Amino acid sequence: MNVRSGGPVSGTRFSSAGRSGRHRFRSRSPRERATSTIIAIVIIVLVVGGAITQNVWQRQHAADIIAKGTSVEGTSLSCERTGGRRNRSSCQLRWEYVVDGQRYTFRDNQHTYRRWQTGLEGQRAEIFYDPERPDQAARGDLIVD
Repeated sequence: MNVRSGGPVSGTRFSSAGRSGRHRFRSRSPRERATSTIIAIVIIVLVVGGAITQNVWQRQHAADIIAKGTSVEGTSLSCERTGGRRNRSSCQLRWEYVVDGQRYTFRDNQHTYRRWQTGLEGQRAEIFYDPERPDQAARGDLIVD
């Protein structure tokens, strides 16, 4: 009697040894191993490809906004944590800027800082924005006194 295990040895087949109560474990067939390997590779390629595509899109979007040339001065408000559990010390600045009396904020995904760095809040920078959609912005150069 062959049964698929759903417990901690998931994916391993075992067969009952009859009256002795012991089970013999058999490894998966070469075809099953090859299929599992191919599926794992496809998943990895999709995840990595998606991350690269998102990064390229964000950079291109920021470049498009900067190319429009409309800018105001903005101020950094806070440094928000980025990454998952492994990267707890990184953060990205949230910026505030005003266009025609309306306040906007955005998180700068292009620059990453360490949370322990001092003086991140209150920095000033040139903020480029899309005149047709002022809520779309990208950070330019920092303004140094």
